[in-house]
Amino acid sequence: MNFSICIPTLNEEKYLPLLLNCLLNQDYQNFEVIISDGGSVDKTLEVAKKYQNSLNLKILKNSQKGVSFQRNSAASLSKFDNLIFLDADTQIQKDFLLTIKNYLQKHPEIGALTSYNIPISNNLIDKIVFWFFNVFILNTFQKISPIAVGTFIYAKKEAFNKIGGFDNNLTYGEDVNLVKRIAKAGYKFKVLKKPPIYFSVRRLKEEGRIKFFAKSIYLGIFYVLRDKKFSNSKIKYEFGKHQ
Repeated sequence: MNFSICIPTLNEEKYLPLLLNCLLNQDYQNFEVIISDGGSVDKTLEVAKKYQNSLNLKILKNSQKGVSFQRNSAASLSKFDNLIFLDADTQIQKDFLLTIKNYLQKHPEIGALTSYNIPISNNLIDKIVFWFFNVFILNTFQKISPIAVGTFIYAKKEAFNKIGGFDNNLTYGEDVNLVKRIAKAGYKFKVLKKPPIYFSVRRLKEEGRIKFFAKSIYLGIFYVLRDKKFSNSKIKYEFGKHQ
């Protein structure tokens, strides 16, 4: 089983090498990495190029910004039948890919999956909030409607292509929308407790925790219960400091 790991970037010189080092140290090495950059003005691309000799790495430069567009662009260059989408500010343990591979081999019916999100933070509030999110939102709500966070999504390429990938018109909730459409197309969706995905809390710090959590809950409830698209919403996803 081979994976195509798709990473959207925009001004990620600080966080990208942390993720690429995690990939270098994976127990399972049957994968390619595709970085889709939306016009970084920092040293993101210079950092990425340093890993081309040690990783099976492709770098795609795009003039169009937008996390959905970046992910779709990376997927369009993928060679393999198993897509993994990771945000550039995430980190994974060394057995991450091996655990995903073992699970998928036992469950070939899976079309998409995600896993528990662990904040890289010493803040007790962050840990409590995301424990609640993992247990009661990700785990419980999947019985009502599939939910995933863009920090990490696995998608079978066949399923991804069948539904047309991420919706480029969505400014928020494109991750939830993707897995819901994959499930509606007849594929199975699963939330795994392990392996977890570790993510930066920079957005929580920049936006303020109360504002971030309130926005997420507000849009999440409407999106899950009403299947509402927020393409015209005033609340937008901030990607690499560019809305």
